[in-house]
Amino acid sequence: MTKSLWLCGVLLAVACTDLTETPSSFTTPENFYRNEAEVLGGLASVYAPLRGTLDDYWYASEVSSDEIVVPTRGQDWYDNGQWLELKRQNWTASSPAGNAFMNGS
Repeated sequence: MTKSLWLCGVLLAVACTDLTETPSSFTTPENFYRNEAEVLGGLASVYAPLRGTLDDYWYASEVSSDEIVVPTRGQDWYDNGQWLELKRQNWTASSPAGNAFMNGS
């Protein structure tokens, strides 16, 4: 019984801390978005770097599997054979699919 009281006392003594914080910045009515254009402008700048990165990853992972098929009818959607290389998984570092999706060129 004394051990449990001692342990409870130690835990309570450690648990008492000062939880006051000084925020480095905070939102006030003066620096908050005032209209829809400001909201969209603030969000667009955050997500803009993701535009190209996710597309290449998605194309490479989906076309090289059985999830999606890109139809190539003659020269329509052929794009130097990059879709066929992805589907057949036979791209190299200098092939059309390798340059487009793997090397980011």
